[in-house]
Amino acid sequence: MGSLISIASLTSDEACYQQVRVLRWPDGTVCPH
Repeated sequence: MGSLISIASLTSDEACYQQVRVLRWPDGTVCPH
């Protein structure tokens, strides 16, 4: 991964989940079909 994650941004499960979504799907999720 090219992006660095700040530990302060991972203070809750929801914040961690949102950070992973942004890293995994930077342009949002889309159906591949």
